[in-house]
Amino acid sequence: MTKSSPGNQTFKKPLKAKQAATVLFAFVCSAAAICSPIGSLSAQSYTISASPRLLCTNSIRQRLAGSSQISDGQAPTDNSQHPNEQAPVDSSQSSDGQAPENSSQISDGQAPVDSSQSSNGQAPENSSQSPDGQAPENNDQNTDTQPSDSNHDQQTEQAPGKTDPAQDIEKTNHTVKVSASVSLAKDLTSAKVTWKKTGDGEVTSYLVQRSSSRDGSYKTIARLETGKSYTDGTVKGANRYYYQVAAKTKSSGIIYSKPCSFQCPVEPLPGVSLVRYSTSSIKVMWDKSQNKKAVWYKVYYAKSKSGKYKLAGVTKNNWYRVKGLKNNQNYYFGVKACTSKKTSTYDSALSKTAKMRTKPYERMTIFAGDSITTGLTAYRVLDEIAIGGRKNVVAAIGLNTITFRTKKVFHGKSAVESILAAKPYRVYIMLGDNDIHFRNKNDLIDGYQEIIRTIKAGTPATDIVILAASPVTAAEMSRRRGFAQIPAYNQALSVLAAEMGVKYYDCTGFLKDSTGWLKSSYNAGDGVHWKSAAYHEYAKRLTAYDKSLD
Repeated sequence: MTKSSPGNQTFKKPLKAKQAATVLFAFVCSAAAICSPIGSLSAQSYTISASPRLLCTNSIRQRLAGSSQISDGQAPTDNSQHPNEQAPVDSSQSSDGQAPENSSQISDGQAPVDSSQSSNGQAPENSSQSPDGQAPENNDQNTDTQPSDSNHDQQTEQAPGKTDPAQDIEKTNHTVKVSASVSLAKDLTSAKVTWKKTGDGEVTSYLVQRSSSRDGSYKTIARLETGKSYTDGTVKGANRYYYQVAAKTKSSGIIYSKPCSFQCPVEPLPGVSLVRYSTSSIKVMWDKSQNKKAVWYKVYYAKSKSGKYKLAGVTKNNWYRVKGLKNNQNYYFGVKACTSKKTSTYDSALSKTAKMRTKPYERMTIFAGDSITTGLTAYRVLDEIAIGGRKNVVAAIGLNTITFRTKKVFHGKSAVESILAAKPYRVYIMLGDNDIHFRNKNDLIDGYQEIIRTIKAGTPATDIVILAASPVTAAEMSRRRGFAQIPAYNQALSVLAAEMGVKYYDCTGFLKDSTGWLKSSYNAGDGVHWKSAAYHEYAKRLTAYDKSLD
């Protein structure tokens, strides 16, 4: 390479890309050495890219630019620039492989200067060319400050007090936490979900979600913009539920709490009924069919409605007899439905209470029916039914499911009217043998239904027990074919009792032979009625059954 003049350099042949990069690097090093106050410059301040590109770092450009502004292409007066060479600046690769200046391509072999070359060879003040070809005035240049690395660096600088929106999103999501818990609500039948938000992020809404399993699918059951709790009144007794709360942040991110479990208490019984059993004992009863989840029932009583309730006992039955009560004292009774015999948080709330005042009382049990029932007095076995209290028989020869309601053979009253007048503690009814042999069993069921309905309406506290119809001998069944309906009739009575909420008792097994009809040893001679031996056995069985009820 030869020089034609101090300010004008030419090359013997065109330079290739790598050669051009090497030449430019030499110029940079020369200029840096001359301009540097200490006479030397570390080579680490320069980088030649594989493009090739010649990149100048801030420290290089600062040393080259100095403290004086270059104008009209003249060298600065502080002699920081060599008189015969132009200082290189940051440039990028041109399309023809030549090393261009920062914004203008080198086409005449001139060394690049600190700014983009204008069309007339003058160096513009600013590094960017204006749309009309004029160099824009650099209003921000200051000899006391360093120039920025590039326009891109200037664009990414943030105004004081402002942050990047992407950083806001990340900060919001990571500074919001939600914790949730669930407990039994004050109504003792609902689940109350509460939550707490921590962190400085903004939450726009909360989603309360529920699932039937911890790792199952959660369904949103409530959406709230404010608040810290939600009561779920749709839970069902003895079922387990899982809840989580999702906080929807301002950035549309969602933060979830950990799931929490809740088992709903058993649904409470609607109420109880009371029956006076004796002077010091009251029987509490309830309907088990209204709560399928309950296994145990805990009976409580108190001397005032708002007083402290004491546990009387625990049972699996639908009744419980509270004993040891004081005479002439008011008592309130209630029942809790439970899944466990031990006290648990899942026990239902106390049912609606019922009140009864104790007083001197002797219960009465009535045995009602036709001629078979009259045998209790005829064979004097009534006292053998050792159930306590008074016992009475309301029965007559020839009564059936119709005449039991209509025939007034008891001091001007029918059998049903006599029962209503006595208001017994319990009544046992056996009917059917007098009309099953000539009527359809369904007609007898209809008559029984009317009898039960009348008694329940007139004396609702009376406990009703339907007894199975007695078998007849096989010979009598052959003679009057209607008796063949007895097995099916008894089955229908069992269904009727369940439907009407009364009891059904079949103790006729001891009366039957191997064919299912009346044993000859118990046959009184007509194929229908019993011998005395049958009544004695009958009395034993009634005693055992009646005691099982109380």
